Amino acid sequence: MKMPYKPGIISIVVLIILSFTGCPVDNTFNGNPLTEAKWLAILEKIDEDPEFSGILDLSGYSRSASIIGGGLRADGLFDPMPGINQSAKAKITAFVLPDETDSFEGRQVMYFLGPYSDDDSRPIIPFADFTSLEEVTGRNVTTIGDMAFYDCSSLINADFPKVNYIGFGAFFNCSLTGIDFPELTELYYAAFLDCKNLTSAYLPKAARIGITAFANCTSLASAYLPEVTYLNDLAFGGVFVHLITGEEFKDRVLEITMGSEAPSLGVGVLGPVSDTVNATVRVIVPAGAEGYGTSPADTETKNWGNALRGMGCSIDNGLFEFYRPDRVDAIVNLIIEYQP
Repeated sequence: MKMPYKPGIISIVVLIILSFTGCPVDNTFNGNPLTEAKWLAILEKIDEDPEFSGILDLSGYSRSASIIGGGLRADGLFDPMPGINQSAKAKITAFVLPDETDSFEGRQVMYFLGPYSDDDSRPIIPFADFTSLEEVTGRNVTTIGDMAFYDCSSLINADFPKVNYIGFGAFFNCSLTGIDFPELTELYYAAFLDCKNLTSAYLPKAARIGITAFANCTSLASAYLPEVTYLNDLAFGGVFVHLITGEEFKDRVLEITMGSEAPSLGVGVLGPVSDTVNATVRVIVPAGAEGYGTSPADTETKNWGNALRGMGCSIDNGLFEFYRPDRVDAIVNLIIEYQP
């Protein structure tokens, strides 16, 4: 009768070593919980490997049993441990998150005056150390938390097919050229602020667009928002005239596709503009759509003409001019196109 195999001490040591360092770091690690210790071991190996390709695929990793610490937690939150082994993270150009990742979360500091009082008041930017990151994939991520990829200026492509919420400043100053989030329903404040290379946004289920969500996206040419119900203040502010520098981007056209009922609108949704920028806004809606009005002069109904009144200011006159009800016809070419 065969006795069951019982590994000796040497075998156990070998298995432990292999479990941390045995796979090449630029291929998929399969079938292991991504504990904090494992994540740190992977980073250490990357740091020591002069041949590392830049591609890190952790799609095969499972959740650990812990609800705290780094790595992939039991609740599906991935914590890359910002500030730890920055040199290794800086070598990663393409990152595939574990398929069991549900979210990652930073901490915003929206208004910062003076020195931080303690560590609890500092912003947390999960991927701050990934300074060379160009592509990131999270196949089952549903929540991209505050400041997740804040100032990841090398990031060109973000593939999150199941994400439904993107938090404050999550992609601030990234180099994304186009975004396609088919399940996204809500964008929080400043989600894509200062994404200067962004030309298109495809968000077929997005209902709420937060304050300055696309502000200073000075290359933006099209936004597909057929389900949008609310566009907050300055949602597209700075598309024609930069909100901070006042630089004008002349003779530009922004095309926005929306649904059968006009969304509620905040102040200066597309403002500010100047008398010389020659801005054109083309709003495409279905035939029979209601509430859009016909022109900026139609100020009695909830419509784009009424909302664009907030654009009637020059950057030189200051923000108090945002609420002026005049001058829109002269500086905005508004086209509302009803399509069959």
